[in-house]
Amino acid sequence: QLQEQIEFLEKQTRCEDVSSSLDTQVFADHDHLNHSSEENYFKTSPFDKLQHPFLQILARSRDRSILIRAVICNKKNDFDPTPKILRKIGTLKLTPICHNVIPFGHFKLIMTVISQMNDDFHMTLEDLVKHLQLAISPS
Repeated sequence: QLQEQIEFLEKQTRCEDVSSSLDTQVFADHDHLNHSSEENYFKTSPFDKLQHPFLQILARSRDRSILIRAVICNKKNDFDPTPKILRKIGTLKLTPICHNVIPFGHFKLIMTVISQMNDDFHMTLEDLVKHLQLAISPS
């Protein structure tokens, strides 16, 4: 058990080297280039460091499109958040246009989803990110 904990902490350290910090970081940026509204929302959430993966979600919107990027560290062999994220996106009045999932080393999974807003989509990017985090978090 001690050996497992050592391995886990070594893996976590490797992931921390890649990411800036396990502290929660939030920023919102409103950019009005070319008379087109663009909004960004980024959130980092450590969850329970011993049981759950480090999760970083970026949501960016432009016109009626939303780009969602999730980075999951310390992924377990059987942990693939793709189905949960895609199901949740569908329930939030977004239509996924395309997605891809890229494993990065042994401890990181990078997921990108491009979605189109339905006419009845009325949610801030901050709320969208929170909903996606809850969809992946343990019940």
